[in-house]
Parts: sequence; structure tokens; C-alpha cells
Amino acid sequence: MRLRVAAGSPAALKVVAAAHCAGAPVQLCWAEPGGEPPPSPLCPPWAPALQLESGAVLFSPNAICQYFFLRRGEQPTDLTTQWLEWEATELQVRSWVVPLFLCTPWHPGELQG
Repeated sequence: MRLRVAAGSPAALKVVAAAHCAGAPVQLCWAEPGGEPPPSPLCPPWAPALQLESGAVLFSPNAICQYFFLRRGEQPTDLTTQWLEWEATELQVRSWVVPLFLCTPWHPGELQG
């Protein structure tokens, strides 16, 4: 299996951690700007992508994580589903909202009437 990830991506961190925890035998490949295109035309260049031995490609971080644990024989639990959803709805949002807020040329006094 070949796991393609982009440096600095919170989703990449999640799938690499899941691969390690599940003991998945993956070949890690780093996505470089202007480098090798994603393994599927449907896969965004910044999204993690897992290319299986069959040639199928998974590019949803949650699907990749669940695949690693299902391959190991573990069934999803409410706790693992909650962890996957927390990362997608809380951690990723905060990872781009804070830099956006800090880079926006906005001053609190401008909003007062």
C-alpha cells in the first residue's frame, strides 16, 4: 500500500498515526507542489490518498483510518468514530481558522459604530 500525504496537513497526521497504531505496512510518499499528481483525478492534491494493492484509491482521511483498523481485524467502535469526527470537525477547522484570523487585515475598532 502506498500512502501519499502533504506535509503540514492535520489529515496527514491523523492517517500516519492510524497507520502506525494499526501496524499497516505502508510506503509513505510526500506530495510535493508540482510533483507527482494524485493517484486519482478525484483526489485533491493536499488530501491524503491510500493506493491499495488492487489499484483502488481511498482519499477520505476517515475512510483511510477505518480501513487500517478493519484490515487489522478491529471493528469500529463509538469511541473511534467519535475521535475521527472530532478531528474532522474541530481540529482541522481550528488549524485553518486561526492562521486566517491572524492574517486578516481587520482591527476591532473598525466594527464599532
